Amino acid sequence: MRHIPMMNALRAVVTATAVMPLTFGASSAWAGENETLNMPSPAPLSLELNAADNFGESCRLSFLLRNETASEITSFVAETVLFSDQGQVALLTLFDFGLLPKGRPRVRQFQVPDISCDRLSMVLINGADTCTGGAHTAQSCAAALSLTSRVKIQLEG
Repeated sequence: MRHIPMMNALRAVVTATAVMPLTFGASSAWAGENETLNMPSPAPLSLELNAADNFGESCRLSFLLRNETASEITSFVAETVLFSDQGQVALLTLFDFGLLPKGRPRVRQFQVPDISCDRLSMVLINGADTCTGGAHTAQSCAAALSLTSRVKIQLEG
């Protein structure tokens, strides 16, 4: 299994220029409104496939992560499977999302060589390979994880 680290050159730029989302305080009034409207509470750990861009002969995948668990995650590595537009496994790899501070969004990018984004149909998060910090374990992070996609490539788990 190949381990694809976060793009170091873009890491600081992406983190520094990430668009800050509108956040709501964790007030009891807002929580009560969620319950009244029968809306689900936000997931403790969310992973969004935010963008997929061709970059030369590669596909650059951008993810937005939010850690709303009880503590900082010092290391989060996900076993990831990329599927071709024909539904076949194109790559089984590890995505190292690194440090995820509590209550602060993070953007992480991965460049997948030798495949264009338009040839990908799905990214499957097979599970958490590593999740450390506080009382976190790979199993607890996998159980807390919610997945969404803003692009045509599905994000499943």
